[in-house]
Amino acid sequence: MKTLLRCLLLASLALTASCTGPTVTLDLRFPSQVGFVAASLIDVEVVPLAPDALGRCPALLADVLAGTQVNPSLSVPGVPRCDVLHGVALPDPGGGPHAFIVQALSQTNAILLAGCAVGEAYPGGPPIRVDLYPTDAYAAVASGVPPGSTAEGACP
Repeated sequence: MKTLLRCLLLASLALTASCTGPTVTLDLRFPSQVGFVAASLIDVEVVPLAPDALGRCPALLADVLAGTQVNPSLSVPGVPRCDVLHGVALPDPGGGPHAFIVQALSQTNAILLAGCAVGEAYPGGPPIRVDLYPTDAYAAVASGVPPGSTAEGACP
């Protein structure tokens, strides 16, 4: 049932993005092939920033990892990892700088990788690059990934 709800949410988001207007793209950078294969779902949160708050990414990421609400203007939970292999299209968040917070989750919803980038995304502009870094839960899950696994092999 939970998987069905996620699928419906993603379908709704995709339709909304395609019907209501332009999109912006995130370029997610996984630390390795193993990191990508170990992940199951991707969560994205977009937080508008004041011009004097451009350095807030580390604090926002720490808040998200601690489970604290960061009041995003856009939240996209539960995107299947294969859907982000070549970038993530999001509805245009509007003008001004934003923090793009990304978490890669295991099949048990443990946060394996996380990253944050600040940028001004705009339709037709370059993708916002978000580097993902291992969390404390990463090593235990990554050790179970078969040797030689690749992103392309995991997403036929």
